[in-house]
Amino acid sequence: MTPAAPAQERVAAVWEAIDASFDGYLDELEELCRFRSRREEPDGMLATKEWIERRLRALGASIEVVESARAYPYLLARVGTGERSLLNFNHYDVEVEPPGPDEAWTTPPYEPARRDGRMFARGIADDKAALLSRIHVVDAFVKAGVELPVEVRFLIEGKRTLGAPALAEVVDCFPDFVRADGALWENSWSDFDGRPLLKLGEKGILYLELRCRALDRDLSSQNAILLPQAAARVTAAVAALTRSTDGRHVPGFLESVTPWGEIDAATLAAMPFDREYLIGRAGESLRESLTAVDAPAYTVRTSPTIVLSWIHAGPPAGSVALGVPAECSAGIEVRLVPGQTTDGVLAAFRSFLAGEGLDTGLEIEVRRAGEPESTDSSGWFAGVVAAAAELAHGVLPVLEATTVWIGTRALVAAAGVPVVGVGIARPDSGVDGPDENILIEDYRLALRHLAAIIVGMAT
Repeated sequence: MTPAAPAQERVAAVWEAIDASFDGYLDELEELCRFRSRREEPDGMLATKEWIERRLRALGASIEVVESARAYPYLLARVGTGERSLLNFNHYDVEVEPPGPDEAWTTPPYEPARRDGRMFARGIADDKAALLSRIHVVDAFVKAGVELPVEVRFLIEGKRTLGAPALAEVVDCFPDFVRADGALWENSWSDFDGRPLLKLGEKGILYLELRCRALDRDLSSQNAILLPQAAARVTAAVAALTRSTDGRHVPGFLESVTPWGEIDAATLAAMPFDREYLIGRAGESLRESLTAVDAPAYTVRTSPTIVLSWIHAGPPAGSVALGVPAECSAGIEVRLVPGQTTDGVLAAFRSFLAGEGLDTGLEIEVRRAGEPESTDSSGWFAGVVAAAAELAHGVLPVLEATTVWIGTRALVAAAGVPVVGVGIARPDSGVDGPDENILIEDYRLALRHLAAIIVGMAT
């Protein structure tokens, strides 16, 4: 069957191949999930990479392995031809967040288990099921005898640390590879009603370390009247920067924020938000203030934030030390929304602290930076992904204009590529926690969705 065949016929043929091969696909998913691809375990990471590379080569993909001192090897693969191209971005490391003890699992985390219509394994929801689904859908085209109507590309990374410090290098070195007609980002999920959430954007991140060294060494406080206090300088600067969590008190911080369109704003405001879950995590003291927020789902997605992450001076906490610390440092995490830039926010902070007279002896180091990103919900590619989701899932998807996440999508979007996050998890998938899982039927629906996207891009 060629790309000239009717789109409906091509999609139906690939869906039939998915159903016929589905048991084998699940077996392969279990095989992939048995690898301990933890960033702290190089042997497991490299074995995972090699398995994925072999699977791609079996499809006839051309592959370039990109080494980096700051990451495990990247895989850049291409398969198929066509006037348009689809880039798949995924990662093969697991444990993005602190995962909790292995003993909390019902079955061992790296021994995949199926029960109650779900498959349980460490990393299955983030990101191994999503990763392998992109490979399996190409396999289904081959088995169906349907020629891929677009070139399908894979950019697969293995991080050594959070924040993917090497990804910018890869994007810069392979601009033609990255510059596709559309990109499917690593993950998203469906809500409890089975509606796919198509993630169109992410917040940016600016992580700063503030430091002040006022003395050559810690000194006795008996001479405190004569000594400058590094800790006092840093805490004063931190207190000024975090005076309001949304940064409204910092001149220039909110001025560049891009207003949300009416449709996107309404969609974000209507998204569910589990107040009781957050209260259960944070404590009853949060109830009154949280109840007063009219649209928390909208607020957390569209508000930039400034947070004090940590502060340290002198001996360990709990010590009784009669001295003046020579130095003090603090971590400030800033989450940005579309319109803001990391350079603009940093400049606003420096100007604000100088204006408040709080920059004496203060050093500011950027520890991590990533721009915010949002793909147009009315654009061509978002429309293709949404139409394919409705076809595959039988329900209208939710176009989520932005999320609470921070990530690296902007590196790809900056090349002019529209980016949409699609995935397989559910709100109760326990991502990065004990008994992480996916619904098995959701894996079938994800494959159908991907097949419809590929055909839809060519029509």
